[in-house]
Amino acid sequence: MITASQLTKIGKYNKIHGVAGELSASFTCEVEAVSHCRCLISSINGIFVPFFYSSLRPKGVGSLLVKIDGIKSEQDAKLLVGKDVFALTTDIDSATTPNFTGDEDELPVDFFIGFALRDSVTGREGKIVDVDTSTDNYLFVADFQGTDVFVPAVDDFIESVDVDSKLIVMALPDGLLDLK
Repeated sequence: MITASQLTKIGKYNKIHGVAGELSASFTCEVEAVSHCRCLISSINGIFVPFFYSSLRPKGVGSLLVKIDGIKSEQDAKLLVGKDVFALTTDIDSATTPNFTGDEDELPVDFFIGFALRDSVTGREGKIVDVDTSTDNYLFVADFQGTDVFVPAVDDFIESVDVDSKLIVMALPDGLLDLK
């Protein structure tokens, strides 16, 4: 049985498209990630039901036309109109996480948003909430107890990166975490 803890909400079925049961759906995740999902899940009478799709076609930005196996008419498709679309969290995570080969230089800097950032010098820990890419010197924007601190995203400061634990350990210059 599929439980809510296994799912991530990724969109909503908006309306029927055509007469063969195809549905228009909008998505909050990258639409390419939807194609990596084994199935799309919706709650029917309080039970999470997997629906397997036979085709996905782009329809504007953030929307897809979805053809679900077994739904062949407008009447069948009405069951899903207005329903939230969920995916197994494991499917979405694997679709949106680049394959890690051990070289952090291969990852885009915004990949680290959401990672914990620990200063090995002071032991203080914050969370990377954004990345400032407005200059050639990228900066992690890290929240340390309600204060945003700009931390240079440079190899010289990085001691280790644990992608599985979403943790970056850095040796930050004295006083950097005290700047406001």
